[in-house]
Amino acid sequence: MVEVTLRNYLAENLSDVPVFMEYPKNPPQRFIMLQLADGGQTNHIDAVTFFVTIYADSLYAAAELKESVKTLLYESIIIPGITTSNLGQESAGLDSANHVYTYNLTFNFYYYREEI
Repeated sequence: MVEVTLRNYLAENLSDVPVFMEYPKNPPQRFIMLQLADGGQTNHIDAVTFFVTIYADSLYAAAELKESVKTLLYESIIIPGITTSNLGQESAGLDSANHVYTYNLTFNFYYYREEI
């Protein structure tokens, strides 16, 4: 499953920042949430879009973490089976319900399912 592969890749390369696939019950000050947005197939190559939300207690901390996450996701083509990684959208925000700053990224990937 590409979701698990990407989640593990981020978790391994951001050792001090937890990566979740759903909002945690007791969230830490900084974390990343990876959610599947859409999937499909083009010419027998699987395509998937993920929402990546970065949470931090300050806008500066969120921005710093965002840059690290973007770099890792661009470089995720080193994972066997992933052929393309590109950023679709990027935006900053404030989660006023939880009093944390966020950056929202939409990343698109093409991959070969049998290799993931």
